[in-house]
Amino acid sequence: MWKDFQVNSDMQIIRLSGTMTNDKHIDDLKSLVEIVDDHYPGIDIWFKKKVVPGLKQTERTAFLIYYQGNPIGSAIIKKGKETKLCSMRIAPGHQKKGIGSLLMSLIGKEIIDNACEIYFTAPESTYFKFKSFFDNWGFRCGGEVGIHYRNFEKEILCTIDTKTLWNNVIQNIGRLFERFSRDGKPIHPEIVLSIKPEYADKIKKRKKIVEVRRKFNKKWEGASAMLYASNPSQEFFGEARISKVIEGSPTEIWKLFNSDLGVHESMFFQYCQGVETVNALVLSDVEIFVNGIQKNHIESLLNKSVIPPQSYARIIQGTNWSTTALLNYLLLA
Repeated sequence: MWKDFQVNSDMQIIRLSGTMTNDKHIDDLKSLVEIVDDHYPGIDIWFKKKVVPGLKQTERTAFLIYYQGNPIGSAIIKKGKETKLCSMRIAPGHQKKGIGSLLMSLIGKEIIDNACEIYFTAPESTYFKFKSFFDNWGFRCGGEVGIHYRNFEKEILCTIDTKTLWNNVIQNIGRLFERFSRDGKPIHPEIVLSIKPEYADKIKKRKKIVEVRRKFNKKWEGASAMLYASNPSQEFFGEARISKVIEGSPTEIWKLFNSDLGVHESMFFQYCQGVETVNALVLSDVEIFVNGIQKNHIESLLNKSVIPPQSYARIIQGTNWSTTALLNYLLLA
């Protein structure tokens, strides 16, 4: 389920398709498309008669990137088994800053489940100007095609199969998010917390803000955590900050937090049986995803198994868990 996505404090992504459009976003998209108006006669007519109806009828999808409230990048695709990249534009002054890779990653996420390949055609001069970018993503040049959008200039066909495109997205996902992360803010959560589904539901409903662990390292106080609902839900459902880690006897912890634990007293003391102290993890800045992301969906996209911890685990850069966390962000975008 799409939601407008705040990449960082300055950058926002908007997806346009179906009812998820408004006049301002359409106008901003049009302004970016028409950056090359002088090179493509009639591009305004194409936008009005083809793009706008296609977006409203979900035959096309567009991504629009804003920086400090100004539109700086866009991509439009026409969906199908063979998806067409109709347009990609990056405003002058914002090129060679990773915007193109961000757009390509969003396109990969959009088509991975439904398309076999994606292709585009470009005038020969444009193709050679941006050839290195598309080569790096794995596009293959298919030679000249008969349709000429610019007078007196050859049109070049380029294609890539969706699986190859997606593999490149996964390989580049760490560098992509690192480029757009805020200064001093980790590009992904620092730990993953496994939570039983019944307690995950209470966190979602804001009826539980304290998790209890028999063992927990106080060094994670202040850390950001990815929240995972364990079997049978097997879903990543949100994020939170561990604002405090308080160690105490089960009786002390119950007196401090009984109304915030989301558990009956008998169940709490049963869990604590046999230990002298437990740790209360106070959650703050809780963000619940609009729709949870299933573990098996992540595994199919990564083509790898993701084994959740019984209690919690550190997310180390460059591992399956860090890729999983960043892939969550891309799926939410």
